[in-house]
Amino acid sequence: MKYNLFMGLIGLAVLLTACNDFTNQIIETIPGSGTVISETREAHDFSRIQVNLGAQLELTQSGEEGITIEADDNLLSYITTEVVNGQLIVSTPHNTRISPSSVIQLHVGFDTLDALEINGSSDVVADDLDLDALTVTFSGSGSTHFTGTVSQQTIIIKGQATINNLDLNSEDVAIDISGNGTIAVQVDETLDIKVAGMGNISYVGDPAVTKQVSGMANINPL
Repeated sequence: MKYNLFMGLIGLAVLLTACNDFTNQIIETIPGSGTVISETREAHDFSRIQVNLGAQLELTQSGEEGITIEADDNLLSYITTEVVNGQLIVSTPHNTRISPSSVIQLHVGFDTLDALEINGSSDVVADDLDLDALTVTFSGSGSTHFTGTVSQQTIIIKGQATINNLDLNSEDVAIDISGNGTIAVQVDETLDIKVAGMGNISYVGDPAVTKQVSGMANINPL
């Protein structure tokens, strides 16, 4: 009798724990109000950016660091921005999904930039870049259109992305695709290509090309 009661209490405890874990995993969806406003936030001492939500991202190498967000007024409090170990992270709480009435706009001003990581679905534009090296990683989906100069350019696609960087001057470009990517670049010296997924790669210039393809790839000079 005591044994059965003991086992019953253990079973109840396990059930309550499982229910609590399930409750913690419930994702709340917050619809946008339809009233879009702009909010500027401070962000300092970062050289890397990570975006974990769907947005249109505009990067400006102005030397003035900060971020301006255009979104529904009731969603701004769910969009978090913080700098952690030199990385500006834009995200939402893990158990919350926001449903904006229009595409969220992110305007980020920076002094220098080493890495950009897209984990949501984001289109990224940047004009007049002047950087020694930049690594762009898409684990989600989206696109880029960059202009200016980045001497060493690295593009990593784990999700799906379209990269239109024909107006971005580079000496060396490294491409690593394990997802699905369409890439167009301008490169002068070396072009290193690794494709384990699917890739369509076009380039302008006369670089030395090395390639390692275990997936499907079309590689063509323009």
